[in-house]
Amino acid sequence: MSRVGSGRPLIGTILFTLLVPGTVAVLVPRWLLATEDEALPLGPVRVLGAHLILFGAVVYLRCAWDFAVSGRGTPAPIDPPKALVARGLYR
Repeated sequence: MSRVGSGRPLIGTILFTLLVPGTVAVLVPRWLLATEDEALPLGPVRVLGAHLILFGAVVYLRCAWDFAVSGRGTPAPIDPPKALVARGLYR
């Protein structure tokens, strides 16, 4: 089993995830949709959307984990994995 040497790839992956996907997937939509009446009724489309968002988040987190642990790098282009990631969803 691979070890994360100094923890640097894992920390870099966490920072990248908070800054890039976190901004694009959470902050920007919140800013664009900010109104006084933010509460939408809980309907089947909203529930389906929540499930799809959760599924996408789980897939991304698994891939980011494999980049940090197996590839010893991050999803960020400035610090790519040092080794080819050929396990998990990349298998």
